[in-house]
Amino acid sequence: MSRAILLLALASCTAGKTHQEHDVTNTASPNDPTLARLKQQLATAQTQTDAHYAGDALPAAAEVTAIVEREQRPWWEQLTPGEAFLLFEISPSTAARAPADVVANAYCAGVAGVSAEWWGSPGAPRTEPSDRLVALGARVATCLGALFDDPRPLRYIDGEARTEADDNGWTVGDLAAGLVARITGATYDAGKPAVDRAKQRAALRGKR
Repeated sequence: MSRAILLLALASCTAGKTHQEHDVTNTASPNDPTLARLKQQLATAQTQTDAHYAGDALPAAAEVTAIVEREQRPWWEQLTPGEAFLLFEISPSTAARAPADVVANAYCAGVAGVSAEWWGSPGAPRTEPSDRLVALGARVATCLGALFDDPRPLRYIDGEARTEADDNGWTVGDLAAGLVARITGATYDAGKPAVDRAKQRAALRGKR
């Protein structure tokens, strides 16, 4: 008799455990198809950045805008800084809702994440995206300083700019320094030899 009671108790415990595990599974966060679609469109936008040099010019911009303006969500919380950069370039209204530090970090990621055509030459980074970055001020200057030693070569589509970049050995660090120079009111001579440009970057570190 006691053996039957024991077996019944064990069966009851097992059934209770199984039911509990099932409840946990049911309460887990479901997949977010809207976020997945946004990420897919931003990935498409990334492939278009070599041929289009501003967010509103990207063919994927219309779909991205439709997604993020349908729901006022903090989309940036689920995106990488590079994805957030493209989102903010495409949707200024979304950028306006995001914390300033998030926007600054996103634009820093964009400096190395898209064609240098977006920003212009290190000595004269004056494009619409550059203007938006410079307007972010000290916050973006701080994170750009972390790129000063980035040795990755700049990528240009335009033949003249590409030749100039190759001849001077321009890097992401040069571009970051040129942008910081604009923010701080300094100058950056991108035509000087690499060793002299390194000295200019060192001087700019103290101005951020």
